[in-house]
Amino acid sequence: MKKRAAIILFGSLLALSLCACSGGDTASTTQGETADTTTTEETQEPADTSSATVGDYEVSIGDASMISDDYTGEEAFLVNLTFTNNSDETTSPMLALMVEAYQDGVQLERAIIGSEDFDAGSESLNVQPGGSNEFQLVFTLTSESPVQVIAQEFLGDGTQATKTFDPATLA
Repeated sequence: MKKRAAIILFGSLLALSLCACSGGDTASTTQGETADTTTTEETQEPADTSSATVGDYEVSIGDASMISDDYTGEEAFLVNLTFTNNSDETTSPMLALMVEAYQDGVQLERAIIGSEDFDAGSESLNVQPGGSNEFQLVFTLTSESPVQVIAQEFLGDGTQATKTFDPATLA
């Protein structure tokens, strides 16, 4: 009996979902009338998304620069970020955030840099509730095309801070 009720319930839900997803045109017109499909385009400046509230944290993507690796002599992309902990617990940007950089639609690898200009431990410093910390990340570039940096809460709702940089204009 329970099996039969479950099958009927499942079948009903399936039928409802198929009806809801029919994709039919909901606008109706009577014979002789035409639907007005004129749309107005608004020109708006894109919103600044380099700072965002991501979960219990504030993240801001600051400036960037090219940095030389003392070991290999290769240049890498360095980005400065600010993390503010608005949660009730002490945490670090490394544990609370997921920061990625993309070039040509492909995620960049983090660079391992030996340079006095890069504070490698700044991302792992704990920040108490209400406190802020500036930290740096370094990525290995794959081309000379623009780099998009995305910062979001680790396992968050997808809210992001984003900023795009052109490596050719960075010192």
